[in-house]
Amino acid sequence: PGVSVQTRSGYFAMPPGEGTATFSYEVQLLKALRSPDPPHDLPVRTRAFRFGPEAGGQRYTVVLELPLDAIQFERDQDPAFERAHFSFLGVLRTPWGAVAEKFSQDAPVWLPRKRHDDLKQGNAVFMRSFTLPEGSYRLETAAMDRQSGRTSVYQSRLSVPPGRSAFGLSSLAVVKRAERVAKGALASDDPFRAGEARIVPWVTEAEVDPTEGVGLFFVAYVPAGQTEVPQVTLEIRRGTQVVGHAEPALPAPDAQGRIPYVVSLPAGRFAPGRYEVLAEL
Repeated sequence: PGVSVQTRSGYFAMPPGEGTATFSYEVQLLKALRSPDPPHDLPVRTRAFRFGPEAGGQRYTVVLELPLDAIQFERDQDPAFERAHFSFLGVLRTPWGAVAEKFSQDAPVWLPRKRHDDLKQGNAVFMRSFTLPEGSYRLETAAMDRQSGRTSVYQSRLSVPPGRSAFGLSSLAVVKRAERVAKGALASDDPFRAGEARIVPWVTEAEVDPTEGVGLFFVAYVPAGQTEVPQVTLEIRRGTQVVGHAEPALPAPDAQGRIPYVVSLPAGRFAPGRYEVLAEL
């Protein structure tokens, strides 16, 4: 007598090994990941970029990209806007199937109708950074258009090598664009955040306008406290032939021994074709 009990209306009962689900859309996407015939209704593009060693292992940033022309837009109550709604989910699994890392984001958006055609040429980009210990992992990602119900699942392998030298280079990323970080945004461990800017990399093979420069982003790593600036060499190849060479002058490392850097190469100097860039510290 006299006792009042309050409880939530329910919970999401997850299969063993799936961890927890905070939102209902995560349950739907986890179900898609477990499907014996995974759906591929949306052109989702995924890539994991490797960065430097940290106390917990090696840092990686996963980038998911979803073309906006692939999702459904509906008229909003305000006739000047259209609305869309999509969700992302990523799960990293150990070789025995346990969840090592899980991340997700739900994104309802409203877009001005007068900019419909221009905005549909863009992409929704989701980025998440995390640290993994040595080992082999399976990266499972899923995206869902909440308006149409269409879903896509993508799987790849990710291997974290043993041994972590204080010297090293991150993955080399071709810069698609740079965005200004919103004023008052929370601090982030994501290496693609450089000062007040966020680098958005190409997830697929870059298609470069020959009238513009090609931006390449990487992070060089030296022992913490070292003031000597290392030399990084860039080599541009077309097939087996070396067609370009650069040795950019890097700035001094920060207190943790990190040197984030963007180098710009003149694309107009190269004939149309497919190229590969190698970086060496």
